[in-house]
Amino acid sequence: MLRKSLKIAALAFFAPCLANALTADFDLTQPTSVSDADGWGGMVELIDKIFLGDVYGSEYVYSYASSGSADLGLSVVGFTSYSNSITPVDVGQWGGGLGAEFALGGGEHAIDNNEQRWSGNAYDMLLLSFTEAVSLDAISSGWRGADRGDSTVDASNSESSILAYTGSATPDSFVGGSWNTLGSSWTGIGNYQIDNLNSPEAVNEGGLLSQYWLVGAYNSTLTGITDEQGVSFTDGNDFWKLDGISVSVNPVPLPGTLVLFGTALLAAGSIRKKTKK
Repeated sequence: MLRKSLKIAALAFFAPCLANALTADFDLTQPTSVSDADGWGGMVELIDKIFLGDVYGSEYVYSYASSGSADLGLSVVGFTSYSNSITPVDVGQWGGGLGAEFALGGGEHAIDNNEQRWSGNAYDMLLLSFTEAVSLDAISSGWRGADRGDSTVDASNSESSILAYTGSATPDSFVGGSWNTLGSSWTGIGNYQIDNLNSPEAVNEGGLLSQYWLVGAYNSTLTGITDEQGVSFTDGNDFWKLDGISVSVNPVPLPGTLVLFGTALLAAGSIRKKTKK
């Protein structure tokens, strides 16, 4: 009986320390800074060097600070597959969330997959770079539109493909490549339909952790990605903007003194039980 009571006491003592992982939310309509990719230090300079390559000199980096129990930083840049070759695009906050626009080709201020005049659909993706590895738990959209000529706008116009970097060190640049040849270092997390505007859509059910994430319009050229159950995905008709994300990180490890205290509690129960015998 005493041992059981001590176990309960130990669990009660540790419960606050073993609470859920630290969480953070990012309002992507409220950047802390917006900068040209050239000539900046820190994470912005790293993104510029690795991913952007100064192809057209017009790309922007949006930076954010988190709210919630986890103190995190986030930077966002954009890409599209112009003529089936990945190239940087301008990220912009044009109302309703972040979108992407290719400076040379025009197009909508949204994350889309419909620019068929470029020798096949041009798939827009946003690269989310965090200050540490996180689990991307939810995304939300503040706006969605329809393809030219379509009169109906619904959830089928806000479908997303999500990938996470699972390689070692820093990812190699994918500029000049294609989305379907990113390699094994990028893991497909899933294809998701954002059902309701301004409402979180749960993603990454497995809780995979990564510092780098790709979130974009539904991309049928990607392989090895599981579709959200019950959704029939369609290519070429997605127009939406990303206005928020929720992430979580691993809990802080227990301090050594707490571990020792818990061990002592359980040991005391064991000793008391033996003494009674």
